[in-house]
Amino acid sequence: MNTTTRQLKVIGFSVPVTYAERVNAITRRERRTKRAIFEAMVDLYEETIRKRERAFDALVTKAIAEAEEEKRAHPKTPETLLAEFQRLSEAGRREAEALGIDVRDEEALNTMVYARREARRRER
Repeated sequence: MNTTTRQLKVIGFSVPVTYAERVNAITRRERRTKRAIFEAMVDLYEETIRKRERAFDALVTKAIAEAEEEKRAHPKTPETLLAEFQRLSEAGRREAEALGIDVRDEEALNTMVYARREARRRER
């Protein structure tokens, strides 16, 4: 006599008729029990979750590596930040002059900048 007993628990739930028919068709075609099909579905679902998590982890790892490589390739030293600021300032000055704005009037510039920012906030 087998003294080892399996521990089982009854799970009761209802499914739409179409799913019940599909499960019955699978059990007949595969010559397996509904329990075996259910176990296979749970196993497959868990494996799908693990694959998705591994894929996500790989994407995060890749993004971090790319960001670190970008930092190494283009370090933000005080000199590069200053050069970028000067480049942007010059571009802004040229644009302002093209629009007929006197860039020497700092107060007027600030007023225009804040007005434009406020307009953008309202557009959202």
